[in-house]
Amino acid sequence: MMDYRQEGTSRTNMRARRRRAHRNRTRLIYVCAVLIVCTALFLQFGGCGKKGKSDSGKAKSAAAGEAEKKKKDPAEAAREKAMKTAAERPELISGDDGDILMIVNKNYGLTKDYVPTDLTKLTDCDFSIGSEETKQLKKEAADALEEMFTAAREDGYEILMRTGYRSYEYQEMLYNSYVATDGQEAADKYSGRPGYSEHQSGLCCDLGLEGLDLNNFTGTDAAKWVEEHSWEYGFVVRYPEGKEDITEYIYESWHVRYVGREAAKYMHEHDMVLEEYLGLAE
Repeated sequence: MMDYRQEGTSRTNMRARRRRAHRNRTRLIYVCAVLIVCTALFLQFGGCGKKGKSDSGKAKSAAAGEAEKKKKDPAEAAREKAMKTAAERPELISGDDGDILMIVNKNYGLTKDYVPTDLTKLTDCDFSIGSEETKQLKKEAADALEEMFTAAREDGYEILMRTGYRSYEYQEMLYNSYVATDGQEAADKYSGRPGYSEHQSGLCCDLGLEGLDLNNFTGTDAAKWVEEHSWEYGFVVRYPEGKEDITEYIYESWHVRYVGREAAKYMHEHDMVLEEYLGLAE
């Protein structure tokens, strides 16, 4: 039989061991909790830092890629240059500086004495209308138009130039006749006021088929050919359907403007008119 003193000592030792085990478990739980909290904080702040660095790196890479793309894309560079020139353009221009992207519309015009340099006569013209003066275009535009007419003939279309260059005085006479017939409000929708007509630039012309009125040119296979192929030769349909709120003129399938092959291709691919290409559209 165990002595009561030995039994008391045994119980005391057991209680001490239990207390030590309890303290050890408490310390272990505390250490684990601290480790979990530290790990969570590291993942949150350290991970965000890495993500931030990663996002920043991606943004810089994307910006560098876009800059490199623009640097390598001559069409974008050419447009940026044209936009800068257009932004600095005065309301009226008095002398031909050779800018084939010169804007002429209801807001930007030419002085009364403006005459394009190197006007060249064309042979594929409808001589039943206009005058000797109106059978001319600037040489670069004239050469491109003759090339376009040759291609059209190969596809079976005998397209002619009706009127090209018009002097200030000729446009004044024409505009006043339209006002007398239809009234100024109606005339302003299809005819440029003197000094604000593209025809004075020598870079645009009206096309047609022999014996066919201008309005009847719209909807013909020849007009469709012009719409689909003129950009290949540096021309654009200047007042296309659906862009009247930008050009401020009614749709004219026959009125084409020379802008050069690069700009014409860009405008065709991006469904733009000249005001949009030059960043002047509101």
